[in-house]
Amino acid sequence: MRLLRKVMLERRNHIPNRDELDYKIYDNFFRVMPADTARVFIYVSVGTEADTRKIIRTLFDRGITVCISKSRGVRMEFFEVKSLDALDSTQSGVLEPVLDPELTWEEQIERFALYPDQPTDLMVLPGVVYDERGGRIGYGLGFYDRYL
Repeated sequence: MRLLRKVMLERRNHIPNRDELDYKIYDNFFRVMPADTARVFIYVSVGTEADTRKIIRTLFDRGITVCISKSRGVRMEFFEVKSLDALDSTQSGVLEPVLDPELTWEEQIERFALYPDQPTDLMVLPGVVYDERGGRIGYGLGFYDRYL
């Protein structure tokens, strides 16, 4: 898997016409998203990942609840955000929700963490490579695998 991940990341880093492909992803996302989608659990793209920022902005414009992940140690949780301005960059460049500094991580989770639990919820996962059946290989840290 490490070799496959490395090869696919190298390919992704050299994709031509990235803006055109990002638009196709954006267009396809909204074409297949169910009309009754209430909440979207999504990541904020970094580096050469497919751009999710435009999708997120459109979700805000449509009044759909947007939930972005935040990690601590090996645990990841999702929190509602109202704007991309409500995010801060980690040391690795990942944008995450800014939480209340007066509360512990456990208190934040108890009060504010959201979980996909409705048929109208949708989750967008980052991945390096997918197979025909939807199996994914991510970056190898296991955050989404543990979350799911």
